[in-house]
Formats: sequence, structure tokens, C-alpha cells
Amino acid sequence: MLFQKMADRAFDFVMGKFWDAQSGGAFWRLDDTGRVIDDSKKIYGQAFCIYALAEFYRASAARRR
Repeated sequence: MLFQKMADRAFDFVMGKFWDAQSGGAFWRLDDTGRVIDDSKKIYGQAFCIYALAEFYRASAARRR
């Protein structure tokens, strides 16, 4: 249960702060409050965002079984 809450919180943070809802993609860098400090979108960061979302999906799918 604890890990589910942590994963849900991380997903909400990524989608609410890192994800650019207007143009798509994940911002490169945020400060500790979630404010964007570098709005560039480096492919390296996009790859890790996709990886994180894929793992979140896998964990979520396992909960639905």
C-alpha cells in the first residue's frame, strides 16, 4: 500500500509539474518546489520520463489484476 501511494504521488508530480500540458513533453529541470527553471526538452530527459511512465503503468496494471 505504501508503494502504491508513493507511485501515485510521483505520477501526479510528473504529470502536474514536469509535463508541459500546452506543448507536450517533459521540462528538463524544476526546482524543489516544482517551479520550472529550465524549460528545454532534452531527448535524454524525455526518454527517462517515458521509462518512468511505462513502469508506473506496469505497476498500476498489476494492481488491477
